[in-house]
Amino acid sequence: MIIKKITAKETYVIRHPILRKGLPLESCKFENDNNPNSIHLCAIEKDKLIAIISALPNKCPNFPEKKAYQIRGVAVLEEYRGKGVASTLMKEIERIIKEKYSIDLIWLNSRIKASKLYLKNNYKPYGEVFEVKYSGVHQSFYKSQDLKFN
Repeated sequence: MIIKKITAKETYVIRHPILRKGLPLESCKFENDNNPNSIHLCAIEKDKLIAIISALPNKCPNFPEKKAYQIRGVAVLEEYRGKGVASTLMKEIERIIKEKYSIDLIWLNSRIKASKLYLKNNYKPYGEVFEVKYSGVHQSFYKSQDLKFN
């Protein structure tokens, strides 16, 4: 498996069918996607894009005083799920963030069905579960810089 940087727009090929199915293609665009400090990675297997992840310099509403990055758009093609692809992408994006930026925390909002991934990668749940229109029940997670990055 190869991991490489891509553009925000290049993530749409997986973002749209997995995370925004049935919605217009424009719904794939996230706030700060095109910020020069945003990071977009993909995993490639046998010349096929199989997974994506983005990290965006967005403030965390739960900890607005902290310098933060938000993980968004984590998606893996169905036939590659459960094989550690998402965890590999998470570790690489954390490594890049830690190496390049001085931040206090990384945060994300996860669909409940994906919560195990974040718990396994040492993210801590925060607050109550909440509903997101079109994509269901979510939980906020965070990882502080003083916590262990794997």
